[in-house]
Amino acid sequence: MISDTHGRAFRRGLVNIAVGVAGFTAVISRSGERDREGHVLRATDQAIADEFAAVGGMLMVKGGRRPAVLISGAELEIAPGTMTELLREPEHDLFRGAGADARAH
Repeated sequence: MISDTHGRAFRRGLVNIAVGVAGFTAVISRSGERDREGHVLRATDQAIADEFAAVGGMLMVKGGRRPAVLISGAELEIAPGTMTELLREPEHDLFRGAGADARAH
């Protein structure tokens, strides 16, 4: 996985996100599973690649001259993996799709 820093529209600070993924599933759907209260999850996609990127960013320390880290012991689904798994479809994206019509009026 390759990561880079990313700013968020409604949050302060930077966080590392995945910009390249290979060898594991980047997003795991938790839909159909139950939360700790027993409620069925309906729209819960866990961005595993971005979570690893964030941890890696903390371990590398900005300006700390540590260009890479190894995270081991995680139970992952071995798969080709691709960055596009992390991208939201335009019709569900507030900034590129669904919200664009509302902003135009």
